Amino acid sequence: MIARGAVHESSEDRDLTGTPRASIDSLSNAENENRWVPKTSVVTTTERTFVIRDRNHRAEWVEVKKRATEGDLVEVIGPLAPGDRVVRRATDELRDGAALDRL
Repeated sequence: MIARGAVHESSEDRDLTGTPRASIDSLSNAENENRWVPKTSVVTTTERTFVIRDRNHRAEWVEVKKRATEGDLVEVIGPLAPGDRVVRRATDELRDGAALDRL
């Protein structure tokens, strides 16, 4: 079963100062431990692969491993739980610990 994230909140990609803003998806509950997120939620750098979780209105980088893809979704393995909210268009410009704007 694929757990598809439902859009919870959204905002523009950047504010007037050029600071990245976040669109947030909530992870749905699934029958297994695999989590599916939008492909744009996964950031890959030379050092790590991660998603950005909304933790008390702050960005939290969570390392994951990518698995299968289906359409616009990718399966990730990592310490994510049902109900966790991840940034839809993640980038390493949105630093770990940065405040997440709410609109």
